[in-house]
Amino acid sequence: MLLAPTGKEGVDFAISKKPTVIILDIILGGELDGFDVLKQIKSHPESKNIPVIIMTNLESQEKIAKDAGAIECLVKANISIDTVEKTIKKYI
Repeated sequence: MLLAPTGKEGVDFAISKKPTVIILDIILGGELDGFDVLKQIKSHPESKNIPVIIMTNLESQEKIAKDAGAIECLVKANISIDTVEKTIKKYI
């Protein structure tokens, strides 16, 4: 498991490490938000096929996330660790 402290590092990790799946929070500190990171990951040939699961506070962001290339969108208020684990296992 890799943790990226910033959006830029997340994009760099995705491109260089090519993880099996990415869990991406929409709210990030720094210069990029989660949607920016998702767009960069999905636009790069080295990372575009990596499944990205979005974590968000707002249900209204689900369509935006999926339109941007996320395979799943989990609303934090509605999930348990079990839900997260089951979602990840679908893609590994």
